[in-house]
Amino acid sequence: MMYGAIALSEGNAKEAELHLLSAENIISEVMGTDNDYAKTVYLYLNNLYARWQKPEQALAYKNKYIECSHQRQ
Repeated sequence: MMYGAIALSEGNAKEAELHLLSAENIISEVMGTDNDYAKTVYLYLNNLYARWQKPEQALAYKNKYIECSHQRQ
């Protein structure tokens, strides 16, 4: 996840996407999606896709984040 965050901060969208999608898969397989790690990855992916002008994908990750937040309440 941190490699993705670093790549995103450096403006390397392809590398950021690769690392963040990998983190999403690993975290969801090991810990599920009801945790702060998954929420953080969703926020980073939302940010990445919003910057990359891919609104459908940005919205999908925004919705994942919201869904995860509602599960915790």
